[in-house]
Amino acid sequence: MIIEALLGRWQITESVDFPLDEINAIAPPYIEFDDQGGRFIFWVLEGKIYDLVHRPDEPDVLVSFDFEGLYCDSEAYGSGCVAEIMADGRIRCFIDNNEFIARRHTTGHLEDRNEKRDC
Repeated sequence: MIIEALLGRWQITESVDFPLDEINAIAPPYIEFDDQGGRFIFWVLEGKIYDLVHRPDEPDVLVSFDFEGLYCDSEAYGSGCVAEIMADGRIRCFIDNNEFIARRHTTGHLEDRNEKRDC
């Protein structure tokens, strides 16, 4: 049931580790969960999520995942998690130890990639 509650696109609105203008380097940042895993764009990292797993026995992790993708046009592999569904409905996540907050995306289009990558 936890994974089903996360399905859909989430717009990354806050980053603990980077200014918001920096994480917009490729496109507006988002994380999306679907029945195949999902995908994300965050800073100069974009990836496909797989192995989405509910972790009921881990106190600081609701759902964990692995990903593969690109970091500045080089292959990238790593892991992440959804640590919390906050009281206001936002989620607190980590991708390779980079913490961010996302809210459910409900309008507009988030996939417009910038051609320029600041790597």
